[in-house]
Amino acid sequence: MVINESFAKRFWPKGDAVGRLVQDGADHTTVVGVVRDVAQSIGESPGPQFYRPFGQKPITTLTFVVRTGSGDPVRITPDIRRIVHDLDPSLPIYSETTARRMVDFSFAGNRSFESLMIVFGVIALVLATMGVYAVTSFLVAQRTQELGLRIALGAQPGQLLALVLRGSAVLAVVGAVVGLGGAFLAAHSLSHTLYGVGTDEIGIYVVAAGLLVFGTLAASVGPARRAAGADPMTTLRTD
Repeated sequence: MVINESFAKRFWPKGDAVGRLVQDGADHTTVVGVVRDVAQSIGESPGPQFYRPFGQKPITTLTFVVRTGSGDPVRITPDIRRIVHDLDPSLPIYSETTARRMVDFSFAGNRSFESLMIVFGVIALVLATMGVYAVTSFLVAQRTQELGLRIALGAQPGQLLALVLRGSAVLAVVGAVVGLGGAFLAAHSLSHTLYGVGTDEIGIYVVAAGLLVFGTLAASVGPARRAAGADPMTTLRTD
């Protein structure tokens, strides 16, 4: 038999696997070579594997891989069927597919889960933006007299707008820092769904934090503009 590197490292870590005997059922097989690891499914780490010659231990099902040139590989399926039929008319051919379709099928579960998480993330962002808008409106209403007094003392609308947005920006930054910490911890627990994307991808965290800060500031613009355009006489008379 031929074994892979994981097999050799597990049972013969000193590197002396070639020539060893391995019990395969009722047979004792000699290891004649070590090959590189090959993952049997996408997203999983390869484990110990071995390969037996077909002539020594035949099986009833075989899978052949055909490499094609440019164009749609499905178009050559009739040609492959004809070649196999010419070699042996009794051989059945079934389950023809492409590598792309196999990859898509392997990722189908992960993509469904990721789509669901994206939907939940969008809903959470919308709800958070609505909450920020409500809280900012309430805080601005609580500071009505203060803002009116500032206007009466000569504060410009742009200064009041910046004052309100500055407070919202502080909340956004604090929320982003706390949220990024939670996201980093959650990413490690969901790492099995992040094939090809590491949990330390800085760009993803930057985009997420940017969306949070942008949503918070966007929700604060309305209350801030109302505060900046308020009539000082009206606000000062408010109980």
